[in-house]
Amino acid sequence: MMKSSSFLTLILITLFFSIGFKQVVVANSVVFGYLPEWRYHALSFESISEHVTHIIFFSLEMDPKTGMITAMDRLPNVETLQRAKRAKNKAKLYICFGGNGRSDGFKLVLNKNKRQVFLTQLISLMNQYEFDGVDYNWEYPGYSFQHGYSNDQVVNNDYKGLYNLVKETREAFDKLSKKSKNGKKRLGITLAYYPDGRQEKLFLKYKIDQYVDYMHMMTYDQHGNQHSSYEFAIKSVEQAIDIGLPSKKLTLGLPFYGRDHTGHWTTYEDILSKHYDKIKGNNKEMNVDKVLDIGFNSVVTIEEKTKYAIKKRIGGVMIWEIGQDCRIKEVKEKNGNVHIETCKGNAPANSLHFAISRGRGKEEKIKEEEL
Repeated sequence: MMKSSSFLTLILITLFFSIGFKQVVVANSVVFGYLPEWRYHALSFESISEHVTHIIFFSLEMDPKTGMITAMDRLPNVETLQRAKRAKNKAKLYICFGGNGRSDGFKLVLNKNKRQVFLTQLISLMNQYEFDGVDYNWEYPGYSFQHGYSNDQVVNNDYKGLYNLVKETREAFDKLSKKSKNGKKRLGITLAYYPDGRQEKLFLKYKIDQYVDYMHMMTYDQHGNQHSSYEFAIKSVEQAIDIGLPSKKLTLGLPFYGRDHTGHWTTYEDILSKHYDKIKGNNKEMNVDKVLDIGFNSVVTIEEKTKYAIKKRIGGVMIWEIGQDCRIKEVKEKNGNVHIETCKGNAPANSLHFAISRGRGKEEKIKEEEL
């Protein structure tokens, strides 16, 4: 007969292996989520902040002629900031500049005086709104969607200018922190890029990576039946690491939307609402990545991409954009407007945010040699 002490030891070992490795969140992995101004009012910051580490308010612009910050009406209003900054909401808040169709102002980087005008206003903005960092989303240096890459001189000048911008931003942020009497937090700097292989090399050539904290790979919007395949994610991560970018500064982009063959996009929330019976799969595992003509990332694919990011030991993941997921809980605005829950009453199974959180946890211990 087994002795009681040995029996107790066996029980403890069993418990350790059965629950000890489950849902252990990787503390150093980050989840950045973009939030455009048209989504502010209907977002539950309380529920979202349980799944993301950083929220990026998207987006302001700059005047390339003067260096002044423009589109200030896109800043979150007082009510939105109050909801975002409640004590139980732990996500850090960033402000973004640029984006698709909003990037012309980045040409100010070519002029030192205009950069200084911009940075002076940026510091004032950071103080007034108490943001935790800035995101530069230039789409793209030395490139236009109509004509592709410009000649080498234009490309090189743009990347030199971007280097000066991030370097001077870092210097301005550090100076602000040192001046603070109450030990002001270190402000972060991130940027977004398209993983075409050339941009990564230019970041490295001009040492842009040395002055930013994270670089967000926009691993979506490919042509074809699936605009953001798992294979494209693997290729983009390995490409950036092989080129020499610091892996801990990389985030893998995750789309919360789908595209059809014409390029038209549809939010995951709408896909779930209109095609739930089709996308849940035969075993209700939510592993279907295409419905009708729409290619998107299922709950399973989002979870697997997140696990891959952790396995490769990159910085984490990035979401475009968090308002496109199904709404985890009802949101009531002060004006009386109500935005209902849209996750079919089962957010853990149907929400892409929950999928990321599962991906960041460990259902089982990953062997060291597999990492």
